[in-house]
Amino acid sequence: KLHCMDSLCFHGGGPLTVGAIEEVAGQLCVICPWHHYKVTIETGEKLYESTKFDPETKKLTPAGWKSVGQRQRTHAVEA
Repeated sequence: KLHCMDSLCFHGGGPLTVGAIEEVAGQLCVICPWHHYKVTIETGEKLYESTKFDPETKKLTPAGWKSVGQRQRTHAVEA
């Protein structure tokens, strides 16, 4: 399956063409080499690892991966 997105990161203009591709929370993502933003290849959503406050320990604990919504522009591909 082919996917297409802008080659510069929405956040700071980082070169996504040299970013690693990794699976994050079951989705393929390109990792921006400048700020390590994780952007889904299929939808352009920015993913982040959320935290929640544990009142017993008074610490932040991991709460799983979440999306802030589409941030990177994606484009339809015809093959």
